[in-house]
Amino acid sequence: MNLNHRYLLTSAILIAFLAGAPHTKAESVAFTLDSTQSHLAISGSVIGNPLREQGPGSLTTTFSGQIKADLTDSSIQFDLASTLVAAVNGSWTPTAGGAAGTAPADYGAVANSIVGPVSAALRNIAFNLKSDPIPVNNGSFPATNLVFSFPTNSSAVFDYRSALQSGTQALGGNSTNQTASVATLTTSDTNQVLTIVLDGTFTFGVLNPDDSTARFTGQLIAQRALSGTSVKITSITLNSATVVMEATGGDTSYKLETSTDLANWSPTNVTPTSQGNKTIYSTTATGNLQFFRLKKP
Repeated sequence: MNLNHRYLLTSAILIAFLAGAPHTKAESVAFTLDSTQSHLAISGSVIGNPLREQGPGSLTTTFSGQIKADLTDSSIQFDLASTLVAAVNGSWTPTAGGAAGTAPADYGAVANSIVGPVSAALRNIAFNLKSDPIPVNNGSFPATNLVFSFPTNSSAVFDYRSALQSGTQALGGNSTNQTASVATLTTSDTNQVLTIVLDGTFTFGVLNPDDSTARFTGQLIAQRALSGTSVKITSITLNSATVVMEATGGDTSYKLETSTDLANWSPTNVTPTSQGNKTIYSTTATGNLQFFRLKKP
């Protein structure tokens, strides 16, 4: 094998890496929460008194909705269009506005105080999610850069009732995620799965400003379907100065491009052909060092 052919063989092997490579331009995507796996528990305090369960499971609920992001092959950025909505997990006391009785709520809590038990019900809980661009390395990125916030038009409330006082407190503001865990973005041929561990605390006032807290901890798991399957080079044959490539997962709309420096790419005049579930590309080397890739127009 002469020098030219060794370069060509090296270039041909690189096709498998370059084919179907992600674009660096940001793509706006939407991940749908898996409500069977996305859940947040609440803890915290009312006027310094720790929250406890009103009943079994009253401090945990599931979440649904979408996480919106701008995605490149090396970064992810979340925007306020994300909406994470808590599910009603039971009927808890008090009712809306702090009135006596029980009514559907996302969370139900009770706290002991010097005046006796304080019952609380959290309703209409929903969050936005926002961040600056975050580098993604090998499918992982730091979750501590994420900011969770109540929407500006939020109707989230903390209804409370004790022997001496009752009422309702609107919930708002934002919290930077405090988890030490990294978030993950895993990609297969057919979908992407986003996993985020959350640990965020919000403050609000019952008797005085910021005298109470609500801490949300848990995980969010969301996914999105990928259109089609990834293009893969399954066979490379070298015959003199001609290289023949077989690809699966695509079709003849994928065009063969060539480069000598992996930075500047030019289209070839190769006309691909179909053979069953494979697409065949055949071309001739035009230089000592030449690289190839497949690109969707």
